[in-house]
Amino acid sequence: MIQKFLKIDVKSRRFYTVYRKNMGCGVFYMAMSIPVLLISILLFFVLAFGIGFLANMLFRTTWFMVVIYPLLIVMIVDKISTVNYFTHTAAALHTLKTNLLAVGTGDVIILTAGLVGAIMSGVVILSLRKNGYQMF
Repeated sequence: MIQKFLKIDVKSRRFYTVYRKNMGCGVFYMAMSIPVLLISILLFFVLAFGIGFLANMLFRTTWFMVVIYPLLIVMIVDKISTVNYFTHTAAALHTLKTNLLAVGTGDVIILTAGLVGAIMSGVVILSLRKNGYQMF
């Protein structure tokens, strides 16, 4: 079992996600400065919003990116082939669970900002369509 802790160092303006294993194998530090975190949050929000807005406009859907975004995140985080989900289902799901639990706090915040951007693109498309704008 992997335990995650968040440590904030105000002096160096960094926060660390500390991973500890119960077996006593060691402590792993993953550092990200606060300005990098804030820029990454903004970047992922704007990127997911822009891609979601264009995809929703082109495919004439409203929630396309909201459905696709979690699948893309799983494909990035799992580090295994998609074919393994069909051939070795139990092992692939166990690997996915392990890798999802090992994602750092900063990464979760950044990926959540991307999901919020995808949701906002659907909300904007929906409100534009209700107001009578026709896109393609």
